[in-house]
Amino acid sequence: MSTTSIRFSGLASGMDTESMVKQLVDVQKGRLIKLQQAKMTNNWKTDTYRDINTKLASFRTATENLRLQSSFNKQTAFSSNSAQVASTVIGTPTASSYNITEATMATEARAASVGFTLNIPSGEAIGQEISFTLNGTDITLAPEDTISSAITKINNAGAGVKASHFKDGNSIILTSTTKAASSQVEITNLAVNGDTTATSNRLGLFNGIVYGSEDTFSPNNGVTAAKGLDAKNAMVTINGLTINPTGNSFTFDGIKFDLKSNITSSQPVTVETKTDTGSIFENIKTFVEKYNELVADLNSKITEKRYRDFSPLTDEQKSEMSDREIELWEEKAKSGLLTGDRTLSGLLNDLRNSFMTPVANGDEGFKFLSDIGITTSKNYRDNGKLELDETKLKAVLESNLSSVRNLFSATSSITEGNTVTNKTKHDESGIGRRLYERLGQGISDLGKKAGSLNSIVDVNSVLAKELKNIESGISREQDRLLQLENRYWKQFQAMENAMQKANSQSGWLMQQFGGGM
Repeated sequence: MSTTSIRFSGLASGMDTESMVKQLVDVQKGRLIKLQQAKMTNNWKTDTYRDINTKLASFRTATENLRLQSSFNKQTAFSSNSAQVASTVIGTPTASSYNITEATMATEARAASVGFTLNIPSGEAIGQEISFTLNGTDITLAPEDTISSAITKINNAGAGVKASHFKDGNSIILTSTTKAASSQVEITNLAVNGDTTATSNRLGLFNGIVYGSEDTFSPNNGVTAAKGLDAKNAMVTINGLTINPTGNSFTFDGIKFDLKSNITSSQPVTVETKTDTGSIFENIKTFVEKYNELVADLNSKITEKRYRDFSPLTDEQKSEMSDREIELWEEKAKSGLLTGDRTLSGLLNDLRNSFMTPVANGDEGFKFLSDIGITTSKNYRDNGKLELDETKLKAVLESNLSSVRNLFSATSSITEGNTVTNKTKHDESGIGRRLYERLGQGISDLGKKAGSLNSIVDVNSVLAKELKNIESGISREQDRLLQLENRYWKQFQAMENAMQKANSQSGWLMQQFGGGM
């Protein structure tokens, strides 16, 4: 509801009608203010729940591999001579040792090329007519040509050769456009200003050929040449098997080998594989650290002090405060929004239960985290944080990895349900599996309260429905106050009209009395 009528304040009475109406309406704004504060509190709660849900998802991602047996089977490779062969496990090797008794490196195809030392500064004109035949194609360079224009003419001649200027060495390089032993760069019929007997020119060119095994440029001073080569596969003998990779980096039986030099039978190289207990240790250590961070964060939310005298500020209240005052006020207003929250406290209890309950399928006595050096802090102020004995964990990883793997990734014989809904399946499953599913349930529960992390528009969560009701209440209250304001204005307008009429009558009487004297 709205009004566009023009209102005139106190024309007859002289009163500040607008101010009086505002004060009368403000007295009735208590319920609207409470609804607006409830909306702000709802938004803060939603943001806090979603922030917690993001942290749950991050912890779940950081530790999800602990539920997978493959994470405990990760291998690493060590080369006896990494200067000759580097190795990396990228799959699942089937052997523990790979003996390379012989290896010849692969070579890439190469184009024939030749370089001539220039006798002219860059940018200066050649000053000579230089003609020659390049791979059977006649080319003539004019005296006014520069190095740049000369290169353009050579490249546009269609001789199957690319020319380039090597500025640092002040030379011109001619390279075949074909990469192979059959590639060639051949110069014949070289003449300077028509003289075929000239022994030098400003481009430093000579007659000759680079092709296959031939190189007739070599005797000429200031010329460097490289013959063309065909591509050649590598030859590697591993554990008695000879293979021919197309390059010097190749994969064999789940291991990536990088061949850096030739290997002879007199100095073989051995690559050995072993379980990468170092990365497994880091994964478990990360789990402990991330869990402790999560415990600290959740406990801070459910035990946070609530300042009930600090309600969300209205726009009018903010207009009378400094930015710093607003910041300090809202810190207290936001404090304790989730104090005693049952969803969060229940999640904490479920997570503790996930690793406090013994693993029924655990072997070699490894049924608790304490068996591998992970215990719960005895300091009650830590609220159940975990403590890691790194020495003990490293020792059991080296001596009994299979039992550690089973402690985290054991599977239940029960196929129905999950570890959250089925106690037997929970007790038979490894700790990694329990945590993964507990966290998934927690993420789902918080999503029902404050909206899924993947949802762009949330209309189905508890807080979203609560917000909708609050906004409907705000809209109704705003309409009520507008109607009340209009009513006050009508009442004051009626009073103004009556006073204006009385003033008119009084003026008429005065005129009458004055006229009769």
